[in-house]
Amino acid sequence: MTYLQVVQDAMASIGWYSKGRQLDGHDKAYALRAIQRLLGLWSDKGWLTVAPIWRNFQLTANQNNFTVGESGSPDSSDPRPTKILEAFIRNSDNDNHLSIIDSAKWAREFSKTAVSRPTELYYDPTIPNGTIYFNSKVASSSDYLHYLAEEPYTEPTKLSEDITASPAVRHALFCRLRLDFAPKKDVPIDPVWATDWLDAQNTIKTRAGANRTTTTVSDLAAGRGKRDILTDYR
Repeated sequence: MTYLQVVQDAMASIGWYSKGRQLDGHDKAYALRAIQRLLGLWSDKGWLTVAPIWRNFQLTANQNNFTVGESGSPDSSDPRPTKILEAFIRNSDNDNHLSIIDSAKWAREFSKTAVSRPTELYYDPTIPNGTIYFNSKVASSSDYLHYLAEEPYTEPTKLSEDITASPAVRHALFCRLRLDFAPKKDVPIDPVWATDWLDAQNTIKTRAGANRTTTTVSDLAAGRGKRDILTDYR
């Protein structure tokens, strides 16, 4: 799903397309700025979770560490992972599982220079490029590393981009954009939309492990934090 599709769904939900209207360039620019603002805010608050993505690259024989990132000349120019969740090495049609180990276990590894197919992977998320370490040197340049990565949030630059965030974040964007667009298009805000947004906001907080008390409609209606229920509850 793209950002544009979420915007179109939000506009359809407030009845904007009921008379055959379409988004113009101004609407699209406004929507992109709103999305950038929202995702930037959620990222700063630690609410943003990016859906894990599978990546792969070809390995080099007689090498046991590989850099991943977009700076300089890394072994793989894919985005730098913040964490590697799963991994395997593929040779032809054979997949060989890799155990993901932490820095303490990596430090205890006695020999890391033997030439064989690796069985363990340690990932150090250094900046600007992360480094993948194996417990042995790669034996064959026909091997490919496949890994499931969590990657940092990157701000979209156009609405046609695919959304890499989790489904919960996609839904929260839909709920929030619906509220943003309604007054702009002189559409009365349905209180149910506010409730939907608060539920979506609390979900992304919980999914991200944010240590915050959830927000309720009654909290906002009571004026806690001097917020207005329909205009300021981000």
